Amino acid sequence: MSNRIVWFKKNLRLKDNEVLIDENKRSILIYIIEPDLWKQKDMSLRQWQFTLESVNELKRQLLKNNLYLNIFFGDAIEIFKFLKDKYSFSSVISEQETGIQWTYQRDKKLKKFFFQNKIDWIECSYPGVKRGQHDRNQWAKNFRNEIIKKSNLPVIKQSVNLELTNHELPKFFYDSTPCPYRQKGGSVEAEKLLQSFLNKRGENYQFEMSSPITAEKSCSRLSTHLTYGTISHRTVFQEAAKKRDLIKHTNKNFAKSINSFLSRLHWRSHFIQKLEDQPSIEHASFIPVYDQIRDKDEEKLEAWIEGKTGVHFIDACMIYLRNHGWINFRMRAMLASFASYNLWLDWRYFAPRLAALFTDFEPGIHYSQIQMQSGTTGINTIRMYNPYKQAMDQDPLGKFIKSQIPEVKNFPPAFFHNPPKKSLNVNLFDNEFQKEIINVKETAQYARKKIFDIRKSQEHKILAKNVYLKHGSRGRN
Repeated sequence: MSNRIVWFKKNLRLKDNEVLIDENKRSILIYIIEPDLWKQKDMSLRQWQFTLESVNELKRQLLKNNLYLNIFFGDAIEIFKFLKDKYSFSSVISEQETGIQWTYQRDKKLKKFFFQNKIDWIECSYPGVKRGQHDRNQWAKNFRNEIIKKSNLPVIKQSVNLELTNHELPKFFYDSTPCPYRQKGGSVEAEKLLQSFLNKRGENYQFEMSSPITAEKSCSRLSTHLTYGTISHRTVFQEAAKKRDLIKHTNKNFAKSINSFLSRLHWRSHFIQKLEDQPSIEHASFIPVYDQIRDKDEEKLEAWIEGKTGVHFIDACMIYLRNHGWINFRMRAMLASFASYNLWLDWRYFAPRLAALFTDFEPGIHYSQIQMQSGTTGINTIRMYNPYKQAMDQDPLGKFIKSQIPEVKNFPPAFFHNPPKKSLNVNLFDNEFQKEIINVKETAQYARKKIFDIRKSQEHKILAKNVYLKHGSRGRN
């Protein structure tokens, strides 16, 4: 019987995991800790901590099923060379990873190595994410067909324990910002979140997902688990659809909330597909002209990333993100919009720093969304979030702001809904959080003119049409 390597990458689960499908081969299960990966600018200590918890739980779950996970530390190619020389194997099965440029280049090198050594590399695709040529007009239909497939797979019955010595852990991270309220990793946590969301927390999801006050409990909070595969996209979709069908006549509000959630699972794959189709969007604008227009201002970047811009709702959201590793989607969009338009920062300059703060950093979603919120896709509506209006809409009493910035706890709510100099005649201007580093209205006007002037050109219209043909969302011709 020939050996097969089962390589866990970011699919850290036992249940509904295609890499564990039984093929009647002697299986060697491995996970590789790659120290150079964790040195990348968009990777961070908080992400590693979640990953380590998930790997350790995966190992425990496998052991309960008489399967053994062998954990290696080092360069992936060197490890596969070692495995080939010592154990010999004819095939490798792993997930099909749509990751950052670093993992993309690593996989290209591995593909060459496997080809040269006549080793088959089977990559199991993420639901709805196609590699190579595919018909974008049929994408939505294909996603629906894949997401409803049965998840009961024949799992391998035994694996090889290589009896490795204790492995090392990464020692350097580009971002080591403390994250005291970070979510915990592992499939058990993922299952708990899914069930609590479908049984109670998600009932008002459609109404409460926009405010940072209510989103923490009303959102599923499964994004990090989907990123690291501690629960499968398919399992979450199927369980949610089953719950919706069960209650659609008895609790229409809850059913509508689940529908909203299901649509976001659809969009998750849609955005990952963009990076799969065009890996360059991590470091180059969809429309090249936008790469030349913005600034790289270290002082503005640091003020924004540390929550010290003086625009209270922006700062409160950033402080919350730094401490939790998560914030709801609307606030993410607002933070990116503020950096792109009000601070006029090049998205390539701030995107990795922001990514490192997300425990749930998913490259396909992050870089596609950053470009959307920066107006560089050419096909999406320009969204410039007014942080004062957002504060009034999402935090009318200032509770969220005050919970994150204790220094302003005695300020009246109206103070956060308007530029400070125009809001109140109160002697509050000594506080450091009071001093805005930019004028929100003036910077938005400047950005709007710059972006729309570019959009008027015939060249831009042609390029935007090409972007739509390659990446646009559509269900029919």
